[in-house]
Amino acid sequence: MLVNIIQKMKNKIKDRTHTKSCKKCKWYSENLKLSKEDIDLAWLIGLLHDIGRFEQVRLYHTFNDGKSVNHAEIGVKILFEDGLIREFIERINSMMK
Repeated sequence: MLVNIIQKMKNKIKDRTHTKSCKKCKWYSENLKLSKEDIDLAWLIGLLHDIGRFEQVRLYHTFNDGKSVNHAEIGVKILFEDGLIREFIERINSMMK
């Protein structure tokens, strides 16, 4: 089920620039010969790594951390301080039922 959810997410964002981290995570996990589920999880971790890019671009109109703010720090705030990680987990859990 998690594989289906991740595939839907991939289809929605496959041509966006922030998928670079997703692709790198996938490449490394494939080269480590991880299972399909672990490869998908690595891809998802790559997406979560770049979650701060959306806010960075919205606020500063750039992907460049040097010209704006550290996108990873924004991502941590969004995921953990603002609680998006909890919402994300809850949605995945409800989709898996």
